[in-house]
Amino acid sequence: MLTTTIALDIVHAGERGGKMFVEAVDANGGPRWSVEYAGVGARATRPLDAAADATGAVHILGYEWVDEPGLDGRLVVLRYSPEGSFEWRWERPNPPAVNSGSYMPRGGLTVTGDEIHVVEVNTGGPIVLLRIDTSQTLLAETSLATPADFGNDVRPDFAPDGALVLATMGWIGRFTRDGDPVWSDDLGGRRPAVVVAGSDGDVFLVFYTFGPSGHETSLRHYAGDGTIEWTTALPPVIVMAGARSGTGCDTAVLVGGSLPGEMFEDL
Repeated sequence: MLTTTIALDIVHAGERGGKMFVEAVDANGGPRWSVEYAGVGARATRPLDAAADATGAVHILGYEWVDEPGLDGRLVVLRYSPEGSFEWRWERPNPPAVNSGSYMPRGGLTVTGDEIHVVEVNTGGPIVLLRIDTSQTLLAETSLATPADFGNDVRPDFAPDGALVLATMGWIGRFTRDGDPVWSDDLGGRRPAVVVAGSDGDVFLVFYTFGPSGHETSLRHYAGDGTIEWTTALPPVIVMAGARSGTGCDTAVLVGGSLPGEMFEDL
């Protein structure tokens, strides 16, 4: 389940019955609008991320699972009006074929002004930053300078200005909105769970390792230049990888995770 906000409304997206749904509710949980979407010829359509722009238009990054010769997936961006009307669909052109034509991307997106920023993660290929405008024109496509063997643990987040922070197995880096590297840090054997890009250049990272007692989880704060400000241990919990940041909060970080048989929140 993915969630974003439009003023006082909350928009969430998910999958049921092979179709993607997008729903908006007000601050009290009352329904505002609800739509379903299925890609043409797709066996399943899944949301990967959601973001709203300043006008209230909702953008959904989705994956359409298809079964075609040489192609098994399509990365798309869908745009809905603030009232839930479908406006357009953009499909990633010339997706990279990896291994035997497999293309099963993951990723994230954000919106700044009239530009939509998409990070595309495809196992076996480079991690790519795409920028499109609201007329569905591809403005830029940049392969990011990340470790080649980034594995399945890839956690992206965007700052309000479109700058990207990306954490992979054993590595974290910050990029400009154009995809130029700013700084990086070697995490050793640590695995990222959640990364949060702050509005002032700061970055918060929840990472974990497997120790004798199970999950050993920590929260780390990076300054805008990549300097480690502090690292603090968290309870031995499993932090949900699908968690997203609240970049408007600059004085506290709320982390949620699960203990055996219960949930916890740590502020």
